[in-house]
Amino acid sequence: MQKKFAHRFCPRCAEPLREISVENETVPVCTKPDCGFQFWQNSKPTSCALIPDSEGRLLFGTRAREPFAGMLDLPGGFLKLGEHPEDGLHREIAEELGVEVQIERLLGVIMDSYGAPDVHTLNFAYLCKITQGQPRAADDVASLEWLDPTTVDRTRLSFEGNAKMVDLFLLDRGQPKS
Repeated sequence: MQKKFAHRFCPRCAEPLREISVENETVPVCTKPDCGFQFWQNSKPTSCALIPDSEGRLLFGTRAREPFAGMLDLPGGFLKLGEHPEDGLHREIAEELGVEVQIERLLGVIMDSYGAPDVHTLNFAYLCKITQGQPRAADDVASLEWLDPTTVDRTRLSFEGNAKMVDLFLLDRGQPKS
C-alpha cells in the first residue's frame, strides 16, 4: 500500500475522500454515493533535452527556483495536459533557452521524483541539436554551462534522473558511465 493521500476532499463535489485498496494500490474515492470520483495517482510526465556541442559537452542549466535552486538541471520540464512529449520539449526549450532544437531520437524514459518524494515523474530524455538561435538562460534557468558528461560533478545535479540521463547519453556514445 502507498502512503496516505494528501488531499482530503473530492475535487468534483467537495465531499470527504476515503481510501480504498484496489490491486495493492491506495485509491482515494469520494464518499458521496452519486459522485463516485476516484483519484488515481499517476507519474507526472516531463521531457528533457540532452544537447551536445561539437566537443561532446552537454548543456546544463542552473535552476533558478526550488526545488534544488542553484543546482544543475538538463533543459526541459513538465508536459501540459494532452501535450505530446516532443511538443512539450520544443515548448520548454524555447522558454528556457530561447532556441529551436531538432530531436534526433529518444534516448530513454527515466522514473524520478520532483522534490517531494510523493511527486513522481516519468521523464522522456531526447538527444537534440540546436537548429536556430544561441542558448541563453531564461524562464526558470539562472545560467547555462557546457560540461563534459564524463566528468560532470554529479553532486551538483538537481535530480537523480539527470545522472541516469547522462548515463544514457554516454551509453549512446559508446562511453562507459562516469
